Amino acid sequence: MNRWTLEEDAIIAEKYDSMSYAELAKLIGRTEAAVRNRCYEKKFRKQVAPWTTDEVHQLFSWYESHGDGRGEVELDALAESLGRVKSNVCRKARELGITNSQRQVGNTMKEEMKVRFAHQWVDKPHPRGMAGKHHTEESRQAMTIGQKNRYAKLVKSARSAQALKSVATRIDRYGSGRIGKFENAYSRCKRGKREDIGDYFFRSSWEANYARYLNMLIKNHKIAKWDYESETFIFPDVIKGQRTYLPDFKIWNNDGNICYHEVKGWMDSASRSKLKKMHKYYPEVEVIVIGPKEYKSISEYAAMIPGWEYPSKSEPKEKG
Repeated sequence: MNRWTLEEDAIIAEKYDSMSYAELAKLIGRTEAAVRNRCYEKKFRKQVAPWTTDEVHQLFSWYESHGDGRGEVELDALAESLGRVKSNVCRKARELGITNSQRQVGNTMKEEMKVRFAHQWVDKPHPRGMAGKHHTEESRQAMTIGQKNRYAKLVKSARSAQALKSVATRIDRYGSGRIGKFENAYSRCKRGKREDIGDYFFRSSWEANYARYLNMLIKNHKIAKWDYESETFIFPDVIKGQRTYLPDFKIWNNDGNICYHEVKGWMDSASRSKLKKMHKYYPEVEVIVIGPKEYKSISEYAAMIPGWEYPSKSEPKEKG
């Protein structure tokens, strides 16, 4: 890769605020990504005009008329009407709480993604020609040994920092600090979305029923609101074992206090470890475990709760 020249940096410094990255790339003969990265390295920031009250009102009205960000928002048309770039419009919508990363993807976007993914390897083949190839077993073993040796040389503080950074990255990308596929150990649990509960994806019928029970409490003004798997706690200085904890339910009480409820039909060693670490690292946080005894007590209200899921006679009792 060619080094950046003083002349190129001077051109970027002079024109980055009035030209797009694509225009700058064409002017100096580099890729758009290279120009974007160079601007970031040199701390060249484009000046964005402050949002006016009228623009904010227009933003709210647009999203409200297009399904509150859950359908086809037609961002290109919105950005053009505001005279702003689409990324700036998206950023402002997130800042104002109009949209969130968990909202549904519209049908038009889904079709565009299908086309793009179908052609990505045709349009952009693997740059090193390794598509479809794999490392040999000897290479894998050598890489494993090298990684273990590098990790063994780290001091405890460096290991802890590396572990926390890894967890923070997974939380940022996937919403959870857990590793690998998030499979439920209890295969007979009825996993899936429930349309009657905000289209949330629950890992068992126990969790889904408990959400319905919480909705009943809200209706009777016993609690203010709840959310599902919305906050992850990180255990500092923990290198091995359970390093994060994602409670099932976050509960807002009517007095403004917050607590967390964990639905557990079976308390395994990993769950016990997480709860012990929560008590150690976050003693001020209240975590209430809803075990078989508590769930049985709640089940007495099943006839009063619409959509309550009863266990099938042909299936064993769920462990949640």
